[in-house]
Amino acid sequence: MYWKRVSFWLIGMSALILIGSAGWHYARTHARADVEVFPQLGHSGRVKAVAFSADGRLVLSGARDGMLKLWDVATGRELRTMAGHSDTVTSVAFSPDGRLALSGSADTTVKLWELATGREVRTLTGHSHGVSSVAFSSDGTLALSGGRDSTFKSWYVATGREERTLTGNSNQVWSIAFSPDWKLALSGNWKGI
Repeated sequence: MYWKRVSFWLIGMSALILIGSAGWHYARTHARADVEVFPQLGHSGRVKAVAFSADGRLVLSGARDGMLKLWDVATGRELRTMAGHSDTVTSVAFSPDGRLALSGSADTTVKLWELATGREVRTLTGHSHGVSSVAFSSDGTLALSGGRDSTFKSWYVATGREERTLTGNSNQVWSIAFSPDWKLALSGNWKGI
C-alpha cells in the first residue's frame, strides 16, 4: 500500500527529495526519466513525519504505527526502529549534532531518543492533547513542542524538565520553530502565526 512508504527521490547527482504518505502516489505517477525513486516499506502505517539530519546523511520517519525509523540516505537502508509511542508519531526532529532525536505523538508525549543505540532517553509529558510539532534549539539545549491543546512548551533537553508553557494561541498549534539564536520561538495554527 503506497501510504506506508517513505521514498527517496534522487535527482541528478546533487539533489534528494524525501516524501512520505500520499506523496508516494504523486511520485509514482509523475516520475521523470531523470528521477530515481527508492521506496521504503518499513512502516506498517501511514508516514506522518520526516526529517533530514543536519549533515544530510540520515533521515527520520514517523508513522501511524507509533514507530520512528532511522534511514541511511546513501543506501536507502533502514538502520533502526524506535518503538515507544502508543499512537501516531506526528513530528520528528534531529538534534543539531545528530546524536539525538525528538518525536511528538498523538499520545500527548514527546520522546527523546539516542540515535546510536535507539534507546529512549526520556519521555516529556505535559500536553493534554496530541503533540503536533517538535524542534530543537540551534545549540541543542532546548526543545519545543506544540500541541492540539493550543499550547507550546519549551523543555531542557539535559533534564527533561519543562522550562515554560506558552498559551497565547487561540487554536491548535500545528507548527513550531526556534529562531537561529534560539531567543525567539514561533508557533503556527489555523489562524496564522
